[in-house]
Amino acid sequence: MASNWIFQNVFNYLTGKLRSGLPPFQLPPFQTIVGNQTFSFGEMCSELGSSIILVPVIAVLGNVAIAKAFGKCLQSFSTTSPSRHYKFTSPTHKATQ
Repeated sequence: MASNWIFQNVFNYLTGKLRSGLPPFQLPPFQTIVGNQTFSFGEMCSELGSSIILVPVIAVLGNVAIAKAFGKCLQSFSTTSPSRHYKFTSPTHKATQ
């Protein structure tokens, strides 16, 4: 009882009231207000500088590296016999080579 009450109150405090369904379809805002200053889309892009290009490039390179690692792993599994992967022995049984 108490744990349910705590969970509901903490959850409501962190997230606020949640509406059901999908959000309305609209274009993202192309300007933002920080403090008393309004930034346009061009100003935000210039503030980000070269990171606006570097961050996506680094993300793609990371994904390619992960895909290559999994590809090599799966390739090594496909070139060996399945019996080598699933060879289980009991602790009392001595395995023979």
